[in-house]
Order: sequence, then C-alpha cells, then structure tokens
Amino acid sequence: MKWLSFKNIYFVCLLVFLIAFFISYMYTPPLKISKINTTVNPSMTGIFLNNLRVAFLLVFLGPLTIGLGTFGVIIFNAILAGSFLGSVKSEESMVLLFIPHALIEIPVLMLAGALGISLTLQLFKLKFNLKQIVLCITIIIIGLLIASTIETHITTIFVKEISDKL
Repeated sequence: MKWLSFKNIYFVCLLVFLIAFFISYMYTPPLKISKINTTVNPSMTGIFLNNLRVAFLLVFLGPLTIGLGTFGVIIFNAILAGSFLGSVKSEESMVLLFIPHALIEIPVLMLAGALGISLTLQLFKLKFNLKQIVLCITIIIIGLLIASTIETHITTIFVKEISDKL
C-alpha cells in the first residue's frame, strides 16, 4: 500500500482543499469595498488558539469519523477562504492581505489533515508511528505560531496601508 504514504495523503488533502477553494472562489460574486475598519486589533493568542482548534479537529476527527470529519473540516475551511477571497477579488490589494499568513497556515492545516487521515489508517493497523505524530504536532504548533504572528503584526500593517488607498 505504497499509495497510502503520508506524502500522498498530504497531497490528497491539499487537492481537496484547492478544489473546494477554487469552486467557492469562482462562484462568489465580488463586493464593492469602500472602507476598511482599521481600529480592530487582532489578538495573536486568539488567532493562534482558533487555528490550533481547527488543526486539532483535523487531527482527531480523522480517527473518530474514519476520515470523513477531517475532509469535512478541510472542505468547510476551503469554502470559507474561497468565499472571502471571492468577495474581495475586485480589490487586488485586499486579496494580497490573505497571502502572507496563508502561505504558512494552509500547508500547516493540510499537514494536520494528513495526520488525521494517517492516524485513521494507523488505528486500523493498530500500529502507531509515534515519531511521525510528535514531529507533525510540533511542526503544526510552530507553523501556526508563525502564521498567527504574521496575521497579527504584518497583515495589520498592510490593512492600514490599503485603507488609506480606498
């Protein structure tokens, strides 16, 4: 069962995400944006904990739902991200706000999804790869910390710059 390697599972999770994302993006009509609220100060802790909650749903729903819950969370988040970007696609600068943290956050969440599916398969075999589990969880936590730092500190700088131009 070489086709069930962790790398292949990761790419299946990513493919499912991208398909749902692009369908959602294409079918969401753009909105006219006239003003951005720049008084919002996002909490790094809040963003990190929310993303960590999503990551743990991706990991633990895998074994609990034979992988269906993991794919459900991947699809839901892809639709959410695609709808957001679809609604602001008429303003390229707004789309660019998404990119800095998403370049880290999305691959890390797909890693969590792949781990959830992998744990499901390991559960069926009753043979767990503890080294893989610990390594993935460590990468997930560090990656989400980096993504939440970018989203909190760097994205807010871009928001202020963009709001001046609208």
